[in-house]
Amino acid sequence: MGFIDDKLCRDPTPLLVTSSSAVFTGTYDGNDAIIKCFNPRKYGKYRKGSGSKPAVPHEGGYRKSSGFYFDKDAKILYCLNKYSGEDSIVPEFYNVDIRNMSIIMERVQGDTFATKFREYGGDIKNKRIYQRRMLEHVAKFHEFVNRDEVREELRSFSYKGKPLVELRGLDELKGRLTHQIRILICKYSVGYKQKYGDTERSSRDWPQTKRCINRYLDSHDYTIKEVVNTILENHIAILYDDKDPFSSKQDLENLIDQRKISVVHGDFNPANVIYRRIGHGKVFDFDEVQLAHSALDVVHALYHRASSPTESRGLDLLEQYRNNPEVNYMEPWDSLLPTVVETRFMRFLEIIAGDGKRTDDELRSMEWLAEPGSSVQEIRMKNFNQFTNEFIPLFLYGEGYNALSQVPPSKVTDQLYYFRQFFNNVIKSNKTGRKSSMVRTFERIQKGGKGRTNGKKSAVSSDG
Repeated sequence: MGFIDDKLCRDPTPLLVTSSSAVFTGTYDGNDAIIKCFNPRKYGKYRKGSGSKPAVPHEGGYRKSSGFYFDKDAKILYCLNKYSGEDSIVPEFYNVDIRNMSIIMERVQGDTFATKFREYGGDIKNKRIYQRRMLEHVAKFHEFVNRDEVREELRSFSYKGKPLVELRGLDELKGRLTHQIRILICKYSVGYKQKYGDTERSSRDWPQTKRCINRYLDSHDYTIKEVVNTILENHIAILYDDKDPFSSKQDLENLIDQRKISVVHGDFNPANVIYRRIGHGKVFDFDEVQLAHSALDVVHALYHRASSPTESRGLDLLEQYRNNPEVNYMEPWDSLLPTVVETRFMRFLEIIAGDGKRTDDELRSMEWLAEPGSSVQEIRMKNFNQFTNEFIPLFLYGEGYNALSQVPPSKVTDQLYYFRQFFNNVIKSNKTGRKSSMVRTFERIQKGGKGRTNGKKSAVSSDG
């Protein structure tokens, strides 16, 4: 017996194998098919060893079993097929192999948007067309999955008593963010490396690394709990208007009615959408579907590594998206812009931490993300540099700040000011004493006379 029942699907050929799932091509009932397998014991022999393992383990308590993700992906694809018409935005569901935790679905011919972005490289005009099309797919998908009957059925699914489509809990958000801040410090902080060096040579060293991080933060009058709580308090206020969807069921339902929270794909990146020259393509990979703010999918679609526009061009694309008459599931601009900026800020922390955790072997396999001939360190620092040199300056002093100032009250600025102060004191600083003076990373931007130059501080104090 192979990784899947031969009576269901024949001639499986590996297409993509990751640590959490594998995708194969084959035939089902005479049709070309895709088989997605969640059982590593069945596809493990197809995995290629990287030669090295990351020193930083997964933390945060948010990883679930293979059975959970198999059940979730299968049920969601089946449900979306049930409510789709002839012009479906998802692949056709064929069958499941429960024993081998595999889903059999239509094999959609064509390139993904990620392939198209790589194909056009520096051709800004064509990339902009595909970026707009990606955003249109976000709107189409959101309109479909948030129809009352579809959303209610998706929310009714469970696995061993646990809902499959729900809002990420506050404890999970804290766990994820805590882990990301720790990686940011031990992998990117100048002062930390000067004082403690390379403390996470293997996963067994990680407990000691966490103790070193705590001591380093304490030397700068911070605690990991303070930083995480401050960022999350701002995050919730920006996205949910100070309501509490995590402990109040009434607040959650009200936010769903107001479209502040909706069903989202959760990983709506160009590699998960098939391109069609006319009409819309197909969206797949549903194991991250959840309740969240719609800005999550907008950020994944627009700012993915394969397509990432400059920060100012991203603003332009967002406004075109909002003004597109075909987009009928979109919130007003005065609430869309702050939520996209805030979601992008949180996404940056996630991506930079991911880059820090990747081994050199993994990064070498991602050379297409950077300029040809880039070193491993340059690839690792690409998103970090974009975050510090483009994103934060644009929204604190440049065009982005001017745009945010037109949609008051904008708590996003407070969030960015707080993190910039933390970043300059803890990450960029090469001092190890208490409360090192703020490194003036953005002085040259301030001297240019753009945005706020009067030294006004954030309403959120870093002494928190």
